[in-house]
Amino acid sequence: MGLFTSILLLAAFVTLLLLAEAGGVPLAKPKCLEKCGDLTIPYPFGIGEGCFDESDSSFNLTCNETTGVTTLGQNLEVLNITLDGQIRILHWVAYDCYDQSGKRTAHNAPWLSLVNFTISSSHNKLVAIGCDDYVYLQGFRNGTAYWVGCTALCLSVEDLVNDTCNGIGCCETSIPEGVSNITTEVFSYYNHTYVGNFNPCSSAAVVASDAFVFSIANISTTAEEYRSLPQVPVVLNWTIGSKSCYAAETHKTVLCNENSNCTDPPGEVGYRCQCWTGYEGNPYIAPGCQDIDECSVSELNDCKKPATCKNNNGGYKCKCPLGLRGAGTNSDPCLPTTWLIVIAAAAGLIVVMGGGFRKIVNEQTTKQLKEVAHVARACLNMKGEERPTMREVEHELEGIKGIGKPHPWSYYDPNALQNQEEREHLLQIALKENGGYSISDATNMHQSLNVERLPLDGR
Repeated sequence: MGLFTSILLLAAFVTLLLLAEAGGVPLAKPKCLEKCGDLTIPYPFGIGEGCFDESDSSFNLTCNETTGVTTLGQNLEVLNITLDGQIRILHWVAYDCYDQSGKRTAHNAPWLSLVNFTISSSHNKLVAIGCDDYVYLQGFRNGTAYWVGCTALCLSVEDLVNDTCNGIGCCETSIPEGVSNITTEVFSYYNHTYVGNFNPCSSAAVVASDAFVFSIANISTTAEEYRSLPQVPVVLNWTIGSKSCYAAETHKTVLCNENSNCTDPPGEVGYRCQCWTGYEGNPYIAPGCQDIDECSVSELNDCKKPATCKNNNGGYKCKCPLGLRGAGTNSDPCLPTTWLIVIAAAAGLIVVMGGGFRKIVNEQTTKQLKEVAHVARACLNMKGEERPTMREVEHELEGIKGIGKPHPWSYYDPNALQNQEEREHLLQIALKENGGYSISDATNMHQSLNVERLPLDGR
């Protein structure tokens, strides 16, 4: 397998993964080509007049409709463009080859001249492969010449390890942000005279970090193979103009539309627009970013049934059904509300709802409280047919009222409580004052209750 063959296989896979589609949200300007082959082309990039940001001709792309290939600038093939500020292209590999006598047989030094694009530090690295080589990358950063490089050496194939790039047969180094107009060139210390029998060439390239894996087989690549070797992927950063957000906003030239922010990328000239969290689309074209309906796609929300998902601007909210508590998410699901209502019509009452206690007038004896607790537990029986009727409750409370000192509510005074409806009315008031629930609420929600029993041992 020739040098960087594994890179190209990975690059093809990564490219398929990176092809951006924003379901139904327009990315190109109206009446402009949004795709060339499999490539989605978002504005400020475009194909032809009126379709790209004409303040910078670098955004003007060319589409070969026959091959489906899109090119940029100096005939650089474009693999992917993101609105996060990256464009992935293909670029050449540098090489330096010698015969057994130490005579140079092939050499090149590829360059990349794109003034308004910079090499992405976070997505690329400079690598060199060989057992007698050193590589230089020359470019410009903030208007000043810049160099970076590394050295790769070895004495035999046995020294090499697959997937390992530590200076033995392979070296790599990072590239700072803001570097542009680069030239990559690789050289040999001894014209490969000591390693020519198994390593005739040195090679180097700026390559996307996710598309490079060192292989021992790369060491044996020949000059003829290098001359026909396909290009490797490189990720470039792009920005709008040469002004900061502040300057662009002051001069009212900023391209950011609704529901987006203007950001100044560190180490770079110009600005970018970014959709707010919870919004999608192209912030560079009107009307701007659109709200994402997270509730319509289960993968976009964290709601867990029986909670319902309610979309809102920039986000969503999970809501538990009545009678259940929790955030309604996978980490905080809906659970039955733990509550105990000690109903007192002939005694005071204590309501335990959501883990909180509220006292209401309590003048009855301990024995009365125990008896009322038994009645309350029966009232909250999960089986409806086993719950007592209000008449039965009244009868039980009538019996309890004679134990110890009666509470005013439990003392049946025909002049004070004319009928059963008035008794229920007072009970209704008591319940609502202690958590906002009614008698019907307590009855209708039995299927979602987990009753916390009141201690009956007097503690």
